[in-house]
Amino acid sequence: MMIWSKYQNIDEASAFYWAKKAAKLNYPLGEYIVALAYFSGEGTPQNYVKSFYWFKKSANNRLASAEYIMGRIYAAGSKRMGVSKNKSKAQYWFKKAAKKGITGKNAKITTALLLSVKHFKKHFTRFIITHPFYVLLVMEH
Repeated sequence: MMIWSKYQNIDEASAFYWAKKAAKLNYPLGEYIVALAYFSGEGTPQNYVKSFYWFKKSANNRLASAEYIMGRIYAAGSKRMGVSKNKSKAQYWFKKAAKKGITGKNAKITTALLLSVKHFKKHFTRFIITHPFYVLLVMEH
């Protein structure tokens, strides 16, 4: 309960700091949150290339939402991220996500979160609130 109250009102820069610490320890959710932060510019300067790097890292660590996002990125291509359209890579990532139950239909929340910068702050700080063990692991490392 003390951790909850301690991190409940954390600012974006602090949330990014702790998420990045978790990401550097190869926690897929931390990597995903860092990718979202770089994509939206919340808590850190916006950087699409770094965003792609962290999405890919999270997907390689088998986070289904990140696998789905990788499929979307490769399906459309992204000049801002430095990624060319690649149908075979898109299918590869979509299949990996689908095996875990993430498909176009139930991935709307993931896509909405990625595309809706104004709601990002709410979800970004929730990472710290609902996953305080990441913070504890980072502090003890």
